[in-house]
Amino acid sequence: MLTIWGRLNSHNVKKVAWFAEELALPYVRHDVGGQFGMSDAYLALNPNALVPTIEDDGFILWESNAILRYLAARHGGKSWWPEDPVQRAQADRWMDWQFDYADAQRGAFLHLIRRPLAERDPAVIAASAAACAAKMQILD
Repeated sequence: MLTIWGRLNSHNVKKVAWFAEELALPYVRHDVGGQFGMSDAYLALNPNALVPTIEDDGFILWESNAILRYLAARHGGKSWWPEDPVQRAQADRWMDWQFDYADAQRGAFLHLIRRPLAERDPAVIAASAAACAAKMQILD
């Protein structure tokens, strides 16, 4: 059975759990990171001290996009992991592009979600919203 370590309020953990659901893979998930902390046992699995990490049949893997690619290749079949390298590269491009979008939204996220009202900077939020809007044009 697949094991996922990481808290669901992490978008990187969320996308791995979501994909496991899409693949109908049975899994267990353990809250790690953020308010849950990281044990020495977890850090032995992932020395980067980030989430998520998975264990699948004895294989340990961290880095969310690497995990998604692995799960697609191992459990997804051709509809999730095409044999054609051009089709696979198309999926890889968009999977990696989401990091660009994450960078664009970071300022708004931090100032709207993680900071108290008194510490929020409207200029940072506005710049982040504009950067997100520009990135969304790429999708259109």
